[in-house]
Amino acid sequence: MITVEEAWPEGSNLNVSSYTNVIPQFLTLPQQKSNQTNTLILVTSAPENRQARFKIRKTWAEQKSLEKHKIEVNFVIGVTKEYQIDISDEIKVFSDILVVNVIDSYMNLTLKSVFILKYLSDINGLSDNLKTVMKTDDDCYVNIQALAHLTKMGNMGKTFLGKF
Repeated sequence: MITVEEAWPEGSNLNVSSYTNVIPQFLTLPQQKSNQTNTLILVTSAPENRQARFKIRKTWAEQKSLEKHKIEVNFVIGVTKEYQIDISDEIKVFSDILVVNVIDSYMNLTLKSVFILKYLSDINGLSDNLKTVMKTDDDCYVNIQALAHLTKMGNMGKTFLGKF
């Protein structure tokens, strides 16, 4: 049985580690598409934002463009408390969703970001080619060509882009 708690209610413990010690931390992991990937874009989304994820996959995260520029896009979502939204079919078809074991709410966006950093720490050794990580939201547009150009032109070393 998975136990998740709503974080940050008034008077709550603000020590982030007390919320991230939940086991398991990740309920599903995205499938790595290529070991040649040099840029990973993590898109925070909510379980009910299925249409936004589909639009992203059809537009700026179109697979041929991503492969050309050695970029992967994964979505990061939490879990619902009041009602269950079944995304298992989406996970099966696209294999691009990281589900973190935290209630998906506006108040928990900080925790989602902490789980993103934990995930990146866990996969750090999986690909020597991964140099850039970008975090964005499902209501944003990413110019893939400009991002690819930015990562190729500069000697930035390992870089994290986006808003936290």
